[in-house]
Amino acid sequence: MGRLVTARSAAAVVAAAGQSDRDDRAGEREPQQPSTGGAGHDGHDRAGYETPAATISTGRPWSATPLPRIPLVPRSSLERRLSSVAERLKRLRVDLGIVDEQLAHLVDEADDARVRALVSETPLAEQEHREARRQVEVMTRHRDDLTAEITQLEASQDTLLDQMLERT
Repeated sequence: MGRLVTARSAAAVVAAAGQSDRDDRAGEREPQQPSTGGAGHDGHDRAGYETPAATISTGRPWSATPLPRIPLVPRSSLERRLSSVAERLKRLRVDLGIVDEQLAHLVDEADDARVRALVSETPLAEQEHREARRQVEVMTRHRDDLTAEITQLEASQDTLLDQMLERT
């Protein structure tokens, strides 16, 4: 069938073809050789790496003839859904980590505001404490929503994995 052409064998073929052309055109001016991208006559570049055969024969990094395209195998909708759920879970877990950090900070601020309200006993300090508590409650609800969504997506992921197992 087909034979794997290495850079050395391609260089030998090119050199032999060039020699026969020179014999046929005795007395004509020699055309300039195409650049081999730094490749020497032995099919290796300056650093000692083997140069692709197409570079030696054409002087271009790759052959001008396009390679045949292999059709991609379409992924099943099940795999796409599973991938989508996994990506969403990853993003939600990152969001949950951020919300946890923010919640810890807000709880500390609410505790400080509570202490200030107790010490100063002013209406302004009490209002700041109530506002800080409200922010903590809102962030806690947001965290609970994220946790519920993560739980729901994990259940959905488990269902999709079970369906994939049934198909095999």
